[in-house]
Amino acid sequence: MQWLKSQGGQCRNGIGADERIGMVPVTLLQAANGKYVIYHGSRQSDTLAPRMIAYFDSRLGVTSPFGSVKD
Repeated sequence: MQWLKSQGGQCRNGIGADERIGMVPVTLLQAANGKYVIYHGSRQSDTLAPRMIAYFDSRLGVTSPFGSVKD
């Protein structure tokens, strides 16, 4: 998140609806180009898997300096 912000992006936390369990915490990641992804299901202190980093890079249209697995 810090890297995305240093590139002109934004990160916001909030609450989103989940049909099965009710309200859940979510994080909105938005790149400087306006593309965004809404992420839920983990804590900010969790380490992201390389496939998740690749997914975020793809959705946001960025190439982060973190290791990722390309499909």
